[in-house]
Amino acid sequence: MSASRHPPGAPARHFILGTAGHVDHGKTELVRALTGHDTDRLKEEKERGISIELGFAPLVLADDVFLGIIDVPGHERFVRQMVAGAGGIDMAMLLVAADEGVMPQTVEHIEVLRSLGIQHGIVVVSKSDLEAGDTRSLLEADIAEHVRGTFLENAPVLAVSARTGEGVDALRAALLEMARAIEVRPADGPFRLAVDRVFHQKGIGVVITGSAYSGQVRVGDELDLLPSGTSVRIREIQSFGNRRSEGFAGERLALALHGVKLEDIHRGDTLATPRQFAVTHTIDVRVTLAASDDVTIANRDRLRIHHGAREVLGRIILFQSDALHRGDSSLAQLRLEEPLVVAAGDRMVLRAYSPPHVTGGAVVLEPRAQAHRRSDAAAIERLRLREDGDPLDVLARAVERAGVAGMPETEADP
Repeated sequence: MSASRHPPGAPARHFILGTAGHVDHGKTELVRALTGHDTDRLKEEKERGISIELGFAPLVLADDVFLGIIDVPGHERFVRQMVAGAGGIDMAMLLVAADEGVMPQTVEHIEVLRSLGIQHGIVVVSKSDLEAGDTRSLLEADIAEHVRGTFLENAPVLAVSARTGEGVDALRAALLEMARAIEVRPADGPFRLAVDRVFHQKGIGVVITGSAYSGQVRVGDELDLLPSGTSVRIREIQSFGNRRSEGFAGERLALALHGVKLEDIHRGDTLATPRQFAVTHTIDVRVTLAASDDVTIANRDRLRIHHGAREVLGRIILFQSDALHRGDSSLAQLRLEEPLVVAAGDRMVLRAYSPPHVTGGAVVLEPRAQAHRRSDAAAIERLRLREDGDPLDVLARAVERAGVAGMPETEADP
């Protein structure tokens, strides 16, 4: 993924592609067939033959189209890692093995992607060489039933075998067509990157990797590591081993940092343009539950809240009902036990506290909310305005509430 491959004057199109699907449905093998890279890097992954941690690989589709692939674990024990990887993706590749069909983690991963607002994806019938008899029509009907009403409802369904190579070229062509049709992430706003790996590299120092959500970064930039607020300087930028002078939204980046110790950075931290994003314990949201029969959330339930690569615990305050069930939606407030770094419009995945399972998703309406009573009609009306009102009206109301004290820079953009 080197900028030198771009045709002169042509803007590069960078996107992040995430895999999804049940354990042992061939995600890692397919990524290897597409890219030549083995994303299983841990000894335990090699021994057990399953992905445990996030894996990464580059895929050059054309001189100006580049994908950074995030390969996620499919086992139910590693949904937390899956959500951390899915947080910054632009496109999804859902795998369903021809010899097993739709399985429990297939369904849960679809819900994660839906909750994150993913709009672009492809369904892959993997291990197509293992298909038994005339079962393709039954398998495709099963897939269609489970993706109905989601962004994958009208997505291409391609049969692929990583072992024989069947369908790999067709998949690569379909990914290129999709990448050319969707909008790139904005590179002219504040920079934000979700940290998902931290390590020390000899001769370089502290290095973090992550998905760039917005903006651009250059060598020498001063950024804030949040939520701690530590100021750091960018010493070096790489993308899949290629040294760069700058990095852009939609890329997987490795950044060498000056001004911070290894033990002071954690997965889930955010690297961002100073004073541009809210560090908050209280967030107003629109919550929507999954379509599963057994899903429910009651007022003041303790939840696992996933945003970017970070998971925190918190309680949900429902403003419009005492409980939500399958497919229900409501305005709500999340009161967190640890801070998150958020912006209006961000997406979150909600999981039950115990036993953990995906219950739904949320969209951030007010990043730096004030705790208020469920019966506070004025507060709920402000939330409705924030969700549906004219942006200028929203800004005017925010300025009016702030008064002479003013308001934080992070709230000035409706």
